Amino acid sequence: MRKLLLLFVCLGIFQKVDASDIFVDLNNPTYLSGVLSTNDGGVIVSDDLRIQAKNIEYAYFKKNGQTVHTIKASENLMLQYKDKVFTGEELDFDLTKNTGIIRQGKTFISPWYLGGDEILIHNTDNYTVTNAFATTCLEKDSMWNIKAREVDVLNKELFYAKDITFTLFGFPALWLPIYKLNLKKFSDPSILKYNMTWDKGVGPRATIRYQIYSWREWAFYVRGDFRLKKDYGGAIETEYLPSHKRAKLLTKNYLAKDILPTDPRNKRRYRYQGDGYLQSESGKTKATITWDKYSDIHMPSDFKSEDFELNPAKKTAFYVRHFEDTMIALLKARGRANSFESVKQDLPTAFMTFIPYKFPKLGIYSNNYTKGSYLDYVFSEDLETNINDFRSFRLESHHEIYRPFLLGPLAITPQLGAVGIYYSRSPQNKEVGLGILSYGAKATTKLKRTFSQTKHLIEPYVSYKGLSKPTIGPNNHFIFSLEDGYDRINQLQIGCKNVLFSHEKATPFFTANLYANAFFADLDIPQTFPKLYLDLNWNFPKVELAFYNAWNFRHQTVDYSNFFAAFTLNEDFAFKFEVRYRSKYDWRKADKLNFILDVSREESELLSSPISDRRITLLTNLFFRLSPYWSCHVQSHHGWYRIDEPPYNEVKVDLYTTISSAWLVKFTYWHTETDDRFSVGIDLIRGK
Repeated sequence: MRKLLLLFVCLGIFQKVDASDIFVDLNNPTYLSGVLSTNDGGVIVSDDLRIQAKNIEYAYFKKNGQTVHTIKASENLMLQYKDKVFTGEELDFDLTKNTGIIRQGKTFISPWYLGGDEILIHNTDNYTVTNAFATTCLEKDSMWNIKAREVDVLNKELFYAKDITFTLFGFPALWLPIYKLNLKKFSDPSILKYNMTWDKGVGPRATIRYQIYSWREWAFYVRGDFRLKKDYGGAIETEYLPSHKRAKLLTKNYLAKDILPTDPRNKRRYRYQGDGYLQSESGKTKATITWDKYSDIHMPSDFKSEDFELNPAKKTAFYVRHFEDTMIALLKARGRANSFESVKQDLPTAFMTFIPYKFPKLGIYSNNYTKGSYLDYVFSEDLETNINDFRSFRLESHHEIYRPFLLGPLAITPQLGAVGIYYSRSPQNKEVGLGILSYGAKATTKLKRTFSQTKHLIEPYVSYKGLSKPTIGPNNHFIFSLEDGYDRINQLQIGCKNVLFSHEKATPFFTANLYANAFFADLDIPQTFPKLYLDLNWNFPKVELAFYNAWNFRHQTVDYSNFFAAFTLNEDFAFKFEVRYRSKYDWRKADKLNFILDVSREESELLSSPISDRRITLLTNLFFRLSPYWSCHVQSHHGWYRIDEPPYNEVKVDLYTTISSAWLVKFTYWHTETDDRFSVGIDLIRGK
């Protein structure tokens, strides 16, 4: 009888509306007047719906010209509606409207377990819970929960509660008239954070951060910070993340009553940070803005927090970039937000370049750009020595032509260029212009050999770079940045690169680059080849190794040697290890491949400056999982062999666990040269 009724339903022998899409599987069913029922359990399935229960009534008939197509179910009830699962005591579901009521229903919307007297299902994305409760605890009798007169869940992620009471151990703790929350949208997964920290220097400190409102595209957070010494602080944070993803705005604004390390008096201290981004619908124009204003130089480090560091570079700047098929334009403005900073202010800078143009008949490419700026270099007002600020209008024009030649397997590309810079002011308080010619060439060839498992590529190369003597020396114009650092140089680089590929992957698993630079007729470099470099890289599925070295011929010593190793066994264990050695002859430069400094300044002058900084550094980074619910992250930073400075050791240990499905607990121990810090934090995490 059961199989016969199933066959009738699946073939649509009953009156056909949408019943042919329903599969009914009932134990010991009975059929009467268009109603198929059982008290022995069963399942009803369609494309978007699955219902199982002990007692089921499936009705499909017409009454007074209207189609009745419903399901009633109770006892051991579970309803799966698309990707949403509900449980409860009783269900009434109307298949013609795709709506229903679950009495004493429960469901899960991360991080909440949500239930109530009735769950009214409006459609696949929206439902309402009356006399609702929400908790993160798995147990039936939870330690704490939220009770609300009504909760609406919209678009599967917008949580809107009315008349809310927060209870702890069954007692009311907080009441709110309404509460809105976007459970999936925003960048920070934490809804609530509580952290207790003990610093050796300042004692215990408690921090609580709470998402008070989030809806659609906006989220707002409040933060409180309290110390035993009766110091306190608070913050308001905002996030704007629209669904079109062409814009964002993040702000963090902190105000505290605290003391400075050098001043025991209570002072008002603050930090205001922001990070914004906007992109045109075409994607051709992009704008970014960042700001960071704080009360004193110690503020970012005194209140250092991983989730509060929005602007690590501490810049206050605005950029607009626009590109077309043949042109790129940039506008940049940067000012000094804090009087204790030394900053090169762009007030503003405009930049324009065109894509390389090819002269078809000659095969010559032309590359040009122009940059105009008003620059104001201001020094910190807290400096003990008096250093004068300097400013100037600066206009730079850069032009270059190059022509590639192919001579069999050999590729040769000569280059010729010119740079002109105009300064409206100089150290002599007059207008000056700088002109310089650039010239050079590069020659490369490639040798290939294929083996059974690998392919070997050898690429010898020679490049020459020359800059003529500038029309004015570096002491006769302002040096705002590396872009002003022009001087005569004649540099020849000779090298050979070896690369090994596997046949399965396009990326190499081994790279070796051996090269040296020669300098001719340049200041204070009597050695033609002062240094020899060797860079080695290995990349395997679970192991990555890198080894970078330089030998100083002039002083017969290792100039620098850096070794890096990263190993990932599986998702439960990963390890990274890095050793860095730098001799006193390896200058601290922003661009290691720029040697203008080397040929412009005497070595004795550089050795007596902070640019020379001999040291050995050891960095470790270890992650391992102790169990499915416990993991550990260990980082360490060690340094020694510095001139006139003692060794230092810093260690940070983070221990993580998850409780009640959505609470992330973090134990941290942090040792630095000036502090020992222990903290315990707990975060309420929203779903991904």
